[in-house]
Amino acid sequence: MKTTVVFLADDHAGSPQGLFPGEVWDREDGEELRPKGFQVTLRQHFLDCAYQVRDLRLGGRLIIVHAGDAVEGAHHGTVQLLTQRIDEQERMHVENMSEFMKLTYWDKQTDQLIYLAGTEAHCGSGNSSTERIVRALLDKEKLDGREVRMKLVADIDGVLFDVAHKGFRLSSRDWLRTNAMRASLESRHSACAKAGQRLPRYVIRAHMHTFAHAAIEDKQGTVISEAFLLPAFKLPDDYALIEVQEAVGSIGVLPITIHDGRPEWHKALMTCDPIPLEVL
Repeated sequence: MKTTVVFLADDHAGSPQGLFPGEVWDREDGEELRPKGFQVTLRQHFLDCAYQVRDLRLGGRLIIVHAGDAVEGAHHGTVQLLTQRIDEQERMHVENMSEFMKLTYWDKQTDQLIYLAGTEAHCGSGNSSTERIVRALLDKEKLDGREVRMKLVADIDGVLFDVAHKGFRLSSRDWLRTNAMRASLESRHSACAKAGQRLPRYVIRAHMHTFAHAAIEDKQGTVISEAFLLPAFKLPDDYALIEVQEAVGSIGVLPITIHDGRPEWHKALMTCDPIPLEVL
């Protein structure tokens, strides 16, 4: 038995720093938009990730989990938007995800597509944008209200996953960067032991636009639980650069394969520094 689970998040369609749909986009007002600068690199890496997932999933089923913030929305008075029309931002995301699903050979008969709620400032009250996106991708006129999950806790081929949009934070000190993630796993380990509950093998969060990984081991040195912060498909915008001066985005997805109950995660990452060096 083989299953590939791929996690992606924070592509923020509609942002000029986010993932651009295709090589040209005809906006609803007739203006023709094309990707500029690093958007071309973002898109190429998006396609490369899809091809990597395609190769990983051959011979088994595929589960795609989008962990939030599919669109940029119109928030906090931002002027950094390709369009303020939320429905058009949603169509941009649907275009990107439809291509990803096609390239990875996603099959509605055997595979699954799961969306998690993101930040309401981006995705609308009650994650209304996310709801409409899932309806479009799954070609459903009506949903039962359970398609968009607040959190995913799932046993996949005997491997326990705990996934949500928000969660871990990183230290600003490099040598302490993932300490909070590791401490959270240790605390979870203790709490699960006391309650007689299973310890999640993978605890996955998004929102920070930065890849990070931490793990804990048993006394024999075997990894028993791992925590991840997911990469994004968006460069730091002006708000992020003001608030986090050292912001360097992580771009990509997180694929995890499970062969006969044995899980393995794979790197599908690139980094990007949004501030070019000036020679004065």
